[in-house]
Amino acid sequence: MENLPLAEHCFRVKKQYDLYHTDFEKFFGVPLKKFWDKVIGLDPIKFDEFINPPEGVSTNEQIEKNYGVEAKNFLDKYLTEIGIN
Repeated sequence: MENLPLAEHCFRVKKQYDLYHTDFEKFFGVPLKKFWDKVIGLDPIKFDEFINPPEGVSTNEQIEKNYGVEAKNFLDKYLTEIGIN
């Protein structure tokens, strides 16, 4: 992640929310704001708790099983665009 002033960083995070919240709710059936932090964006811990993969199963595998390949691909695209994946 770039070293940006906090206000500029938060503005970018807000733009990400605006871009992804509709599709997120379509795929996962819950509002993105449930997992959203104004500074970090998607909170991976909250989201993982929601997905709740069983022991030995990755979050990605559980997403694909419960929500389908399109939902997994959507999340992969989001994570890639923000530089995590």
